[in-house]
Amino acid sequence: MPPTPRDDQNAVRLRDLQRLQALTRPYISDSAAPIVDVLPLMPAAERAEASGILDRISDLGEPADKRAARREILLDLAAAESYLQDVLARGQPEIRDGQVVIDPETGKPRRDAAIERRAHEVLAGVERLRSRLTGLPTNHPATGDEEQP
Repeated sequence: MPPTPRDDQNAVRLRDLQRLQALTRPYISDSAAPIVDVLPLMPAAERAEASGILDRISDLGEPADKRAARREILLDLAAAESYLQDVLARGQPEIRDGQVVIDPETGKPRRDAAIERRAHEVLAGVERLRSRLTGLPTNHPATGDEEQP
């Protein structure tokens, strides 16, 4: 089945979301900090690009106050997705009896599978929430989830 105009629009919005995550990732030092604190830290050009992306992906033809609230939520979700993706990329070491468990074959710290499972679950949940707010499909590689809102 050929792509529909909605599919094309969703693909553009998904690329925008990925770009927003890439723009904000370097400025997120504390996952608990409000994401609105990140925008002022960004250089003017990146801040303007992030604001433009937020306007595009959050504009669903609703009143300005709802659009502003959606924009802040999307910023927070982008920060959460970036943080969880970083946790999954770096991995967390398995700890047993207060010591990092070393893999005898590689000599490197063993990754904690339980933390990774939980991070995948949380990331999938964040993506589903983002999908509900933007109308974009989820695509979580850990579970293979791909759903339309």
